[in-house]
Amino acid sequence: MKIKFKIDSYHLAYKLWVSKALDQKDAQWTKLLKRIESKYSDYAGYCFFNPAYVAHVMDWSNYNSKQADVLRDKPVIDKIFNEIFDSKVFKEARNETVEYSKRVKKEWSRNKKWLKVLQEYMGIEMPINVEVYLLHPDLRIGSFIKQNKMEWGNQDNFDNYQFIGICHELMHLVTEKEFYKNKTEKDQWIMHAIIYLTTDEELRIRMNDSQYFDHELSKY
Repeated sequence: MKIKFKIDSYHLAYKLWVSKALDQKDAQWTKLLKRIESKYSDYAGYCFFNPAYVAHVMDWSNYNSKQADVLRDKPVIDKIFNEIFDSKVFKEARNETVEYSKRVKKEWSRNKKWLKVLQEYMGIEMPINVEVYLLHPDLRIGSFIKQNKMEWGNQDNFDNYQFIGICHELMHLVTEKEFYKNKTEKDQWIMHAIIYLTTDEELRIRMNDSQYFDHELSKY
């Protein structure tokens, strides 16, 4: 199994925009939002950045691929992204993400031997190649995007959390097709509970010589 860690500026910028600019709690991001709104709100391309319509789960990685050519008003979208890229607040966040990525890669390299243990007690084959798009750790995001692609950016909640958290998302990725398709909400929550038990609990216990967390029972 090969993990390829990436920082995609478009994907990072959009996730930061959704989290930082739209809640208007960060003065620098709010100032950037107001400037972009005043310049581009009359254009169709602005709809992707409009607080009223913004799509939180959109995948902007590989934005410069041919797929992006079908977007309406792409020239304006490009201009908005470039405004974000040129801002001081984004440059600082990206630099912090680069530093964070070094730590994630180091932790992954140190612990990847545990993948074999996880695979053995899960009884599931791991994908051959996976792309992980790293985000700023303050975003606290972890999710699979599609196929063999996922996103990750989180603070440390316990020892080896970067590795264990990514393993959690890997389990979602490898079980998505077989266990989630056409399943009820209850089925999906049960599968998520199994993934949580195997990664955030069992794998964590084995790696950190720890014990189970004390949780309240869920509705399921």
